[in-house]
Amino acid sequence: MKQIGLGDLKRLADPKYQKFSTSLTPTKKVILGVRIPQLKELARSLSKSITLDIIEDWDTGYLEQSILYGMLIANAKLDIKTKLCYFDNWLKYTDNWAECDTVVSYFKDFGKDKNKLTIWEYVNQKLNQKMSDFELRAIIVILFRYYNDPQFISELLDIFTTIKSEKYYVNMALAWGICEILIKHYDWGVKLLASHQLSPWVQNKAIQKAKESFRITKNQKEFLSTLRV
Repeated sequence: MKQIGLGDLKRLADPKYQKFSTSLTPTKKVILGVRIPQLKELARSLSKSITLDIIEDWDTGYLEQSILYGMLIANAKLDIKTKLCYFDNWLKYTDNWAECDTVVSYFKDFGKDKNKLTIWEYVNQKLNQKMSDFELRAIIVILFRYYNDPQFISELLDIFTTIKSEKYYVNMALAWGICEILIKHYDWGVKLLASHQLSPWVQNKAIQKAKESFRITKNQKEFLSTLRV
């Protein structure tokens, strides 16, 4: 099996950062301790000289190598449907929030208008399938990062009310997403909270996160407190 970039990652590893990352990221993968800016720089460098077909196994045993692979998919010069196939294969092996959030946030193609409908179809197909906790978390992050706009906001809220889970990292993603909706579309977010269709935990955590945000006004925060359950 070819270990793309592993030697570079080991050279970039910082023991102090490794200890910090390990404390924040429950995973079965080995954490080397490589910072995100260094991962991005390595991904840009490797993208100039390799193609995705030389990666023989997406199930890497290293956290940073898995994130690197996700970044290589994002950087690849491929049409969006082909890129989504690679992304979907990679996503099946994620087991922690750091992989999901870092790669989804790095994936510039997710934010391009020309790709919106294709990615929306992919997301809805995934929602009709059985997914792991972290596959579902990644889909939630895609939704609130890239579809939190007037064109999709109504459907986005409908989806969020249908996702029911007992898993911490899924529910944290939902709460984070609802907070982002409140920041960008406060009235829509309030409408969602006032409908009481969310689990009490998600509802209250979303309100807590919103109250911690500097992008929501004092008066808005006071009203949100009345929607706690």
